[in-house]
Amino acid sequence: MFESKLNKNLLKYLAFCFGLLQFADILINRSLIPDIVINILLLISVSGFLIIILRNYFISTSNDLKLKSKINIKTSALIFLLFLVSISNIVFIGSASDIKKLNQKIIPQIIELVNKENYFRAFTMLEDTTLLAENFPDIFNSFSTFRSIESNPLGAKVYLSNNSDLSDKEIYLGETPLSDIRLPNGAIRLRFIKDGFDERTILTKFHWSAPFRAPNLNNENSEPMVKIDSSTISLNIAGIVDTKRKSIPSYRIDVNEITNKEYRDFLYSSSYKDSIFWKNLIIKYKIKYFTHLDIVKFIDKTGRKGPSTWSVGEYSIEESNFPVLGISWFEALAYCEYKNKSLPNIYQWDNAAGMASSNAIIPQSNILKKNPVDISSSTGVGYYGLKHMAGNAREWIFNTSGLNNKFILGGGYSDEIYLFNWVQSSNPFDRSEINGCRCAKPIDENMQIGYEPILRPSKDLSLSIPADDKTFQLYKSQYEYDKFDLNSKILETKINNTGQRVQRIEFNSFNNQKMQALLYLPIEEEGPFKTILFYPGSGSISSRSSKRAMDYLHKNRSFLVGSGYALIMPIFTSTYERGDGLMNSIPNESINYRDHVITWGRELQIAVDYLLTREDIDGENIAFMGWSWGGRIGSIMVAIEKRFKTGLLIVGGMRVQNKKPEADPLHFLPRIKIPILMLNGKYDHFFPVETSQIPMYNLLGTNKKDKKHVIYNTGHSIPFNDLVKETLSWLDNYLN
Repeated sequence: MFESKLNKNLLKYLAFCFGLLQFADILINRSLIPDIVINILLLISVSGFLIIILRNYFISTSNDLKLKSKINIKTSALIFLLFLVSISNIVFIGSASDIKKLNQKIIPQIIELVNKENYFRAFTMLEDTTLLAENFPDIFNSFSTFRSIESNPLGAKVYLSNNSDLSDKEIYLGETPLSDIRLPNGAIRLRFIKDGFDERTILTKFHWSAPFRAPNLNNENSEPMVKIDSSTISLNIAGIVDTKRKSIPSYRIDVNEITNKEYRDFLYSSSYKDSIFWKNLIIKYKIKYFTHLDIVKFIDKTGRKGPSTWSVGEYSIEESNFPVLGISWFEALAYCEYKNKSLPNIYQWDNAAGMASSNAIIPQSNILKKNPVDISSSTGVGYYGLKHMAGNAREWIFNTSGLNNKFILGGGYSDEIYLFNWVQSSNPFDRSEINGCRCAKPIDENMQIGYEPILRPSKDLSLSIPADDKTFQLYKSQYEYDKFDLNSKILETKINNTGQRVQRIEFNSFNNQKMQALLYLPIEEEGPFKTILFYPGSGSISSRSSKRAMDYLHKNRSFLVGSGYALIMPIFTSTYERGDGLMNSIPNESINYRDHVITWGRELQIAVDYLLTREDIDGENIAFMGWSWGGRIGSIMVAIEKRFKTGLLIVGGMRVQNKKPEADPLHFLPRIKIPILMLNGKYDHFFPVETSQIPMYNLLGTNKKDKKHVIYNTGHSIPFNDLVKETLSWLDNYLN
């Protein structure tokens, strides 16, 4: 079949082309020649193939050798098939070239963006993500995930945009319902448009398994209010002592703050000057220390009736659509009553504000600024799309705070940013120039649930006084225990999915209990290792398995093992497999909570006891690292465990809830003397800077030169690169 001269020439030629293309691929992968060379060689190969065929044909004709050299059909087909194989190899080489470009140029940029938690930018770097999804699925999944989006009603067009840059172009996603559509992690904006309905823009966060709640769209030209469905709510706002969950019925709340123009309509209405209106208001809401005669106090700068910021009974003509400012709680409530609404209660407002997304909302909001802005101006929005919940105007809340004050939340345009996350209250007659309101209304008009007074609203941690040394020793003694044989054993050893050698260890605990710990060790190094004891966040309380923690060490900790440190995470009582009914980590005054804290403290010390039994652990160089809950409870753990050389308190702080003194960080913080590094977010809604982080830092007994507090422009997280830099530098300095 291949014995003719033509066939032999074609086979030799194809073999040469194949080898040449392979050699060119090697040179391209080493960046020694440009990628276009492959295309040139392909063109030459095709041309050469045709030239050989044609040349043989004409030579055969001229020499009258046609019968001997005539191309057999089967042979021609086979040779052509071989050539197609060569072509497919070239296509593969082209694909490999694209993968190489992706790996060398795009992926490093994507990884840098992911480390900065800029998931949206990473998501939009490639128009076609097929190669990334097929060849680098772990990287693709690090900044995006599959989600489903719905709306009430369905059939709304959905547009995606970047929350951190409102000038970015929108991306059309399709019409609801959208199933299994890939979207970036983190905070994003979704805009919903449907004929016959007002458009709605919301902020949502897609990460892990957080559910998506379909937004309720309003009929076109209807009153600008948002319907929020009934739910069981825990207050997110920091500073509230009472944290009991409450089931709140469905309600509607204004999208915008009340404007000057809207308030003027009420001010000059017959209702405002009608004493019966005010008397009915007092009776309906059982208002104390106020009569209809007090409205004569509600005057402007010139003594005319109106908000304190107005003049001659009017607002500045260019500020008709600005929030009304300078009104008391009574004026705010009266306006809402005039509109057949009421002031929102604290649960309604807190739920609608979206404080869990503070780091995405505050930078886009009019807070810590010079002046108020038009309510229609661009602003940060929460999940429900309400505008200016952070800043512009402080907003009066229905509930009584303490004995007589009323809550006023969200912060005003000139306030510090932490006041979006921190509870405030004021005298109901207060008419400060940043006081405004928005209205709400329960759908079933039931004003019994959520409107109750909160008698112990908050406390100033900076004014709290720690116990004296003698009393503190009594508290600390509760964490002591009799030493015993740990009888430890390694239950499992493996190389996990993130590249660490990890051991699951079991050892005895106090009260004849057993406990486990996960110990992560560098693969290519030998001990003894300097070691980090890691105390996790409160998510470990709601999780019932530590298998994922064993298989996958989060990058916020894996870099420590990659840098040569060992890391141990004890499985504390109430966490993972050791769940005991404790619902969350929020402090309270119960004996049960106190006993849990003492148990955690003893278990932590026993974990250190275990570390000292191992020859591959450097017992002289052990550090504590606590994250969130661990960063808060660490203020007790580091005080009772004297074998730590240094402590890292990450996104932690103090909480105002009352608790037994034996479980109160207030008394333990001054007894900490080792070097402490605190890393926090500027917009942390759990631990605001001025009212939570700074009191913790100031109470630390560590010498000033050996304690450091770094604040980033984030929420309840730290940028990865900064975390690595600060943490490793600190450990290098304070561990021998």
